[in-house]
Amino acid sequence: MRKYFHALGLLLLIALMAKPSQAASVCIDPGHGGSDPGAQGCGLSEAKINLQVSLKLRDLLKASGVTVYMTRETDVFVGLSARASYANSKGVDRFASVHSNAGGGTGIETFCMEGSSSTSLGYKMASAIQTQMLKVWPLPDRGVKKANFAVLRETDMAATLSELAFIDKCSPDAEYLGSAAHRDNAASAHCIAITSHLGVNGSCSAAPPTDGKAMGAIFEDKGSGTDDMSTRLEGATATVKGTSMTMTVSGPDAFYSFDLKAGTYDIEASMDGYDSNTVSCVVTAGQTQWCSIGLKKSEPAKPDGGLDQPDARPDVFTSPDAAEQDVEREAGQEDAEQEDARRPPGPNYWSSNDDSGCSCRTTQPRGGLGFGVGTLMALGLFAARRRRLLGGLMGLSALALLGCDQDASHHGTITKATAPLATQPTAQPTPRLASQRKILNSQYILPVLSPDGAWLAATHPGLNQLWIASTSDGALKNISQAPRSGYMPSWRADSQAIAFRDGNADPSGNIWSFSDLAAQRAASFLSSNTVSVRQTEDDRIVLRVGGREHTIDEGKDKYFSPSVSQDGSWVVYTGITLGIHLYHVPRGETVQLGQGTHPSLSADGTWLAYEKTDDDGHSLISGDLYLCDLRDTAYPVFNLTRTPREIERTPSLSADGRLIAYVQSDGVYLATIER
Repeated sequence: MRKYFHALGLLLLIALMAKPSQAASVCIDPGHGGSDPGAQGCGLSEAKINLQVSLKLRDLLKASGVTVYMTRETDVFVGLSARASYANSKGVDRFASVHSNAGGGTGIETFCMEGSSSTSLGYKMASAIQTQMLKVWPLPDRGVKKANFAVLRETDMAATLSELAFIDKCSPDAEYLGSAAHRDNAASAHCIAITSHLGVNGSCSAAPPTDGKAMGAIFEDKGSGTDDMSTRLEGATATVKGTSMTMTVSGPDAFYSFDLKAGTYDIEASMDGYDSNTVSCVVTAGQTQWCSIGLKKSEPAKPDGGLDQPDARPDVFTSPDAAEQDVEREAGQEDAEQEDARRPPGPNYWSSNDDSGCSCRTTQPRGGLGFGVGTLMALGLFAARRRRLLGGLMGLSALALLGCDQDASHHGTITKATAPLATQPTAQPTPRLASQRKILNSQYILPVLSPDGAWLAATHPGLNQLWIASTSDGALKNISQAPRSGYMPSWRADSQAIAFRDGNADPSGNIWSFSDLAAQRAASFLSSNTVSVRQTEDDRIVLRVGGREHTIDEGKDKYFSPSVSQDGSWVVYTGITLGIHLYHVPRGETVQLGQGTHPSLSADGTWLAYEKTDDDGHSLISGDLYLCDLRDTAYPVFNLTRTPREIERTPSLSADGRLIAYVQSDGVYLATIER
């Protein structure tokens, strides 16, 4: 039996950020990205525009002395839950999400959290952004609006979401979105609004534009030129002659787009089956010049007088056996290509939608059945190809018997190990939820269950209050109304006191207060004498054991929100793009579980619960709870919910991992985990 430390497991909470307290700080969130391109229209991609404006805004804010963090700085996918959690982990003063609109409208609008009053910080910042944007982009004013968007609801600072203009309104909205100079002006407008809102003397002027844009559609010219552009030529190529700039147009609009210095350019369009065509396009700095190009169908080749032409291909005799081998080889290549196309990218070959429960799709952590299964598969396929069907079927049958664990939905992938792994325990029944009951209504979010399961802490959107509720009758007690007090509170091991951030004492949330169950001040119980972790300023994870520190992450992502199991055996932390990571302290072993956020460790280090969500860039569209068995060194993961019509989120485990609190659409629930 493991020896428990008295220090509370979530010792991440003693992690102190290195950010200077006097510097204002902002998290900029470029919407969408990677596999989620956002809205598309008029030859433009929302994710790219959002990123370009955000990077310019970052530079302007930094020049103004503001500390800036970014949820993404390249074209990668980041889930909504990870965006909000990352911003919360940095303790920033403001959060600004940048998007582009779509849906057939026109104009500019800026959002703050649903329910915000006109005197709230979020509403005031949204108003400042809207005012400044209208000064630089003279588009219709759609006003300041309120919405329950995930990044507005789940951040613990004043937050806004800007909809710059409509990407599918080619004129005038897309002309502003598509112009580098106008995008710089949008960044400048946001900088002026944010710095004035924060009381900072900003340096927000954008440099005078030197570039413009050439843009247009490539269409089939049916004899009337641009008067009839109804047939667009997707797949055509546009080239700026005399340069290396070229692109293949895609989408139903078949638009090309080039950012160019001011001047006159010849732009050529071409496509198989059509005659090439070149137009002259005059580009003006800071403006978009439309230069659409029509292509006429090529005339069919005329007959050459009926003369017989020799066949250019020599006659090749292929024996039946050789032909059969070619067919088999091509079939094998086709099978392999189809399998590669089906396999998701990255180190984990599993999916949340995989209901097979077959662990043979995952990588064995070390030794084990991996070699034998691979060998049997190769032998089976070889025999089948050689028509020894019986041998092939026997090999594949052995693979099915040896390689499948029907309990697990997938396994984690071990990325580093410095000590031998323990023997895997006997397979247990698949865990499932039972005895679900509602404890709190939908006003409350982010529950944290006490170690004994008798209490849960929760907060409201904005995370500026902390409440505790009895899990037996739901009776509520307000513990704090300090800013950030609802962000990752931590229970004492005996469940009789709770630690929370005191945003009144320190806006970044690095000063802690302690309360008993009666909302009276309690003695500090956080300790750094045993095992603790912290998130550094540059988003690395540092482990401290017995007074010695070392970095445990792999440096491939932005890592945040680390925590330690109460027995000190496990650290869990999140990568903003790579998801959940585990680190086993005694073995020095790192395990990557894949996409997910809001991890919760049981106190004894045997179970990990977390959420996995999907979103449309503004709101969550699905969510399930997952449970990982840390006793099994294959780290099997089980889907606890599988409810397509309900979104379950933010799990929290009791000390023994037998109770779980979580949120769904109508409130906070408590359930038993049967296993």
